[in-house]
Amino acid sequence: MIDKINSGIAELMKNEREWLVNIWDACFQDEGNQGEEKQGTGNKVAASKSLLV
Repeated sequence: MIDKINSGIAELMKNEREWLVNIWDACFQDEGNQGEEKQGTGNKVAASKSLLV
C-alpha cells in the first residue's frame, strides 16, 4: 500500500515539475535573445530552471 502511495506521489511531483517548467518557458521565452544587456537575466533564468528539474 505504501509503495502505491509513494509511486502516486512521485508521478504527481513529476507532472507538477513539467508543468512549472512549461509555464516558466512560456513566461521567459524571449530571455537570452535581448542582447548583452539582458544576458545576466537570461543566465538567472537558466539557473532557476535547473532548480525546478
